[in-house]
Amino acid sequence: MKSTIKTLLSLLLMAVFLYFAFRGTDFGKLWETLSAANYWWALAMLPVLVLSHAVRAWRWGYFLRPVKKDLQYRNLFSSLIVGYMMNNILPRAGEIVRPYAIGKLEGVSRSAAFGTVLIERIFDVLSFMILIVCIPMVYNGPLTENFPWLEETGIWITVVTLAFLGLFVYFMFRRDIVEKILKSVTRRLTERKAQLVEHIVHSFLDGFLFLKEPKNYVVIGF
Repeated sequence: MKSTIKTLLSLLLMAVFLYFAFRGTDFGKLWETLSAANYWWALAMLPVLVLSHAVRAWRWGYFLRPVKKDLQYRNLFSSLIVGYMMNNILPRAGEIVRPYAIGKLEGVSRSAAFGTVLIERIFDVLSFMILIVCIPMVYNGPLTENFPWLEETGIWITVVTLAFLGLFVYFMFRRDIVEKILKSVTRRLTERKAQLVEHIVHSFLDGFLFLKEPKNYVVIGF
């Protein structure tokens, strides 16, 4: 009975998401576009896409090593794919689902796993901003003419992102300061709730332990 209810709820949820995804779509034009598409290119890109996700899963496992060693690769890969699937349904939902999934499969702290996901996103943003800043140096075409603010914006976003990264790394090394801040913030909470908040924050910062080893920055480059 429970299995039937779960299946029905899953189908209902899928129908709701499909409705919102295709609401207002011109299906005639959609079919015309799909009919004209060259699916050989999509087929050729499939191995590249799988390899990209495979490398990302391996890199994520490397990030999680300080939290738990000997993580099963299949659990990392499946959690990553589930996260990307959720991103297609609800933007950025996968960033929450992925730590939850690996936490359930491997028993690692979900807060720490979320910390590693945040590291990924921070360095993804930094990589993208570096490209934006470098574009005007090698290309002076319509892009830089139409968007003259691009380089300056890229620099500011890079500075802000680095500031946040530096703050997280600083707190990772100075847990005593984090402890003082937490004590002042949670003093009006019950002991149980205060301990829960402290555990979540410290577990989250554990996700940044990967950054303690300078050699690991090479892995981040991937």
